[in-house]
Amino acid sequence: MEGIMSAPQSLKNIVEIIEIVGKDSGIDQSPQVLIEIPHGATKKEHFEELKAQLSSEFPKDLIDFFFVNTDVGAPELAQFTAEILSRLNHRCKILIVRSLIPRTFIDCNRRLNLSENEALEAGITVGLPVYVKTASDKELLLHRYSCYQQEAEKAYACVCGAGGIAIMLHSYAPKSVGISAVREDIVERLHDVYSPEQYKKWSVRPQVDFIHQTPNNEILSHDFLRNNMTKHLERSGYRVAQGESYKLHPATTGYSWAKKYKQKTVCIELRRDLLVEHFEPFSEMVIDIEKMGRIATAMAGGILESLQSEEP
Repeated sequence: MEGIMSAPQSLKNIVEIIEIVGKDSGIDQSPQVLIEIPHGATKKEHFEELKAQLSSEFPKDLIDFFFVNTDVGAPELAQFTAEILSRLNHRCKILIVRSLIPRTFIDCNRRLNLSENEALEAGITVGLPVYVKTASDKELLLHRYSCYQQEAEKAYACVCGAGGIAIMLHSYAPKSVGISAVREDIVERLHDVYSPEQYKKWSVRPQVDFIHQTPNNEILSHDFLRNNMTKHLERSGYRVAQGESYKLHPATTGYSWAKKYKQKTVCIELRRDLLVEHFEPFSEMVIDIEKMGRIATAMAGGILESLQSEEP
């Protein structure tokens, strides 16, 4: 166990901390499960609040990029899964860490020392987009980013440092549309690739994908948890891939947590059309409760099986 660290706290417009507990869990008991959502700012008000604080001249209709690029459904799925898990295991305590910082302005799943060329080579976006230009904007964004990372660090220490497990939860668009670099013309390029004649040519992503291998093919994930979740998801009819979409890159904070807490974490991507009533790339989507419940039940079943195997 690591040294004592204070519990994470919610910070307005930066991070939301939710604890969901089974009815028989102990007051002083450490959470057994952490669910982190680093791209958890999914609502229009999240975008508008932060944009109103910034002075850079941003691309027109930048909110379209926000809607298509944020992890729609992931916060709700985390809470659904945690609530089901707490009912299945009355002694279980689950900690949810949700970023409230839109990745449109700064990405809480990135290390910020990555150059654009390095990002292009890796096939990922940089942490701080090129259209954030003013020093005051960068200062504000870096402050919020640092505050989020501090609370996330506390959460991982409280859970994984005490022997628990963590799930890095993401959602992605149904298709990969071939854009990795974010430049001033990002909105125009997105509308182009999502036009009917272009969109049909893009490949459909796996319904679920566990991002478990590094570019050097090192496996850092909690394989028993990953295998159990895979089994329960497949039993529920989902097509589950293992690292088909991309690698767990060292430029991501997800990699850092997985490296620090080896065999304690899993990183999972789920297609957004599995979580919403209808996928609409450039508008706020409506969560589908029935779809959400089905996939959350499968995820909770896999987590529960893993927890039971680790009980003394």
